[in-house]
Amino acid sequence: MKEYVPVIASIIVGIFAVISAFMAWKFKSSSDKRRNEVSLSREKYDEVKLLYITTFQLFEEAMKQVLNRSQFNLSEAFSKKGTLPF
Repeated sequence: MKEYVPVIASIIVGIFAVISAFMAWKFKSSSDKRRNEVSLSREKYDEVKLLYITTFQLFEEAMKQVLNRSQFNLSEAFSKKGTLPF
């Protein structure tokens, strides 16, 4: 029976090593997945924020033009390429 103890101990150690490597891999992959989701969420938030800021700036400019009694056209400003992020 004493000759089986080292073999059984090494098998148990091997099993725990495989299990710990598998768990580390699973935790790492779930962490990476969560980080990607947060990154995508942040990008969408930044795009919407930029849209609102740009729209607000356009309306501010339109109000200035109306107060100065100059001609303005919001459709041109909205349709200019690069003005809005969509």
